[in-house]
Amino acid sequence: MLWLIPSPDGSRLAIVERVKPGEMVLLLCDSEGSEQSRLAAAQQIFGTSWSPDGRKLAYATTAASAAEDQDGLFITEVETGEQTPVLNDIEVADQLRWSPSGKKLLASVSVLKDNVYQFITYVVRLS
Repeated sequence: MLWLIPSPDGSRLAIVERVKPGEMVLLLCDSEGSEQSRLAAAQQIFGTSWSPDGRKLAYATTAASAAEDQDGLFITEVETGEQTPVLNDIEVADQLRWSPSGKKLLASVSVLKDNVYQFITYVVRLS
């Protein structure tokens, strides 16, 4: 296990685990750590964050190769498992942060420009 992120009420856990070199999974577990579902698999999974009401998980993934379509920021509805891509082709540089209302998500990314990393912050409004 690499990261364990408890839901706001402590009833569930989001667990990021390395299953083999170059592959991580994001698991939804009960409070005892028993797996309920697998939400994502990618080379890297970053920034995992629960919405304030505990109904959504936001996370960013990085694909193993450019041919795979896994790079980006996603939000998953915990109850249904429905995954929504929010931003594509980004590399999240920090923890994702929800607004207290759960209607906005803050994402910081790093971009290499002229051999220098620049940081860009996105505020994503959700409807």
